[in-house]
Amino acid sequence: MIRFFEKGVCTFGTFVSFLGFNHMPLLWSRLGIATIWVVGEWYTSVILVVYLLFPIYRWLFKKHRMTGTIVMAAVYGLNLMYFLKNGGSIWMSYGNVMVYFWIGMLFAEYKQRITKAVYAIDVLLVIVLGSLLPLGIIDYMDDSFSVIYTLVFSVGLFVALYRVPLDATVVKYVSNVSYEVYLLHHRVFLIFLPLLITNESNGKQVLIVFVGLFVMAFLLAELLNRVYGALMKGVLRRR
Repeated sequence: MIRFFEKGVCTFGTFVSFLGFNHMPLLWSRLGIATIWVVGEWYTSVILVVYLLFPIYRWLFKKHRMTGTIVMAAVYGLNLMYFLKNGGSIWMSYGNVMVYFWIGMLFAEYKQRITKAVYAIDVLLVIVLGSLLPLGIIDYMDDSFSVIYTLVFSVGLFVALYRVPLDATVVKYVSNVSYEVYLLHHRVFLIFLPLLITNESNGKQVLIVFVGLFVMAFLLAELLNRVYGALMKGVLRRR
């Protein structure tokens, strides 16, 4: 927080950082704007951009759904072919997330049409794709195939988990600490990934490390949630 303000005034650079747009260091340095690390989530900026575009999304979805789907597929394909990167990585791409958002809208519209047979096929697909990581097959994929794999697996996993009741214990727990996990997990990965994974690490080792770090992130999120709750109770009591 000390770095977030200069002489009591929030600078433009810190404002940019707070919104998550600090993942383009070359751009800001050329403009002479100093940014800082706040949460470390470039995805914050993507959320803002996508929701600012939501009126256009909604109009396309209502009036030109097929055209919009073709456009989104073209955006995704161009990103894979020409690496329309953002922030120095194909993974940090506004184009990809715009496509994910469109897929979410399609799912919300047609989710009632998912039959038991389709659901069973989806679960089987998730199991098969999920087994590729520990088997090390994904190690031989280039960036484009890895991005496609991630898209198919994540959408399939979402569909598979969709039928889990919202009042399930695990759903309630994850929902309760989701924001804390969002704040903490990136820093946990930045600190420990370089210590635990090298270029020689295979898929099984990567999977074990990722699972372990997610467990750590959840434990820290639980601690943060309890500390925050205790502090808020103390503030409310004083009032």
